[in-house]
Amino acid sequence: MVERVELGDLLLIAEIHTGIQAERLARMDRVVTLAQSALAAPFAGFGGVELFPTFEDKAAIYCARLVTSTRSPTAISAPPTTS
Repeated sequence: MVERVELGDLLLIAEIHTGIQAERLARMDRVVTLAQSALAAPFAGFGGVELFPTFEDKAAIYCARLVTSTRSPTAISAPPTTS
């Protein structure tokens, strides 16, 4: 059985990688919405049938969703640079 990754844990991991405090990330509606969607995807199903039944399937969809559906918050929050 695969355990779900909690939003708070994901935000702490993102803090390590982006340098943006998890509390600040939690206040970014778009970041939270995309993260929740990505975290829920591996457990999707219909009529009692899981779309991603194996560990490998769940890991692959986690990775795919996190990489493709979430932009780096630093790109969102960084001020534009001028030359």
